[in-house]
Amino acid sequence: MAKTKVVRGFDKSNAATISTLAREAVEKALAKYGINVTYGGGGYKELEFNLKFKLSVESADGVTQSAKDYRAYQGIYDLPEAMLGATIKIQGEDFTVDGFLPKKRKNNIQVSRVSDGKGFIVSHVQAIRAYEAKPPAQLKKTVGAVSKVQEVNGKAKHPFGGECGEGCKPEEGIHVIFDSAEARKKRGK
Repeated sequence: MAKTKVVRGFDKSNAATISTLAREAVEKALAKYGINVTYGGGGYKELEFNLKFKLSVESADGVTQSAKDYRAYQGIYDLPEAMLGATIKIQGEDFTVDGFLPKKRKNNIQVSRVSDGKGFIVSHVQAIRAYEAKPPAQLKKTVGAVSKVQEVNGKAKHPFGGECGEGCKPEEGIHVIFDSAEARKKRGK
């Protein structure tokens, strides 16, 4: 029979182990009822350890409360419709946008880290910026023909801002741009 290890205090190492064991046990116990468990962090002191779990269920059509709230508050906060469920990058890590938390004033977007499912909240401004900052491969490629080419310091000046790059043929009046929400905003479109 294996000897049971008794914990006499909490530190970073055993807190991480205990939180993983607790999350797995809670998820297993509640899975048969269709209850989703999101780990929301926690904190420890020498003799005390607090864990945060959020329990949620989906409606009959598969919608969570935070997703439902996202749709309800979308117009008020100018939240992009397609951002819900999208993967965004914040501080180099991938997160999935899970929904909106109306009781939170500033940090009101619920996200979960892709690597481990841990839940976080971020501001809607931060989430929108991360959503709109897509890598060039995901941006819309637009080819525009223009009648006049400007030159600045001996280089062809891009009619949409910046210098001509790969794919541009200024002598033929053809310019290739990678169109982003930020660029469209600057052009007033």
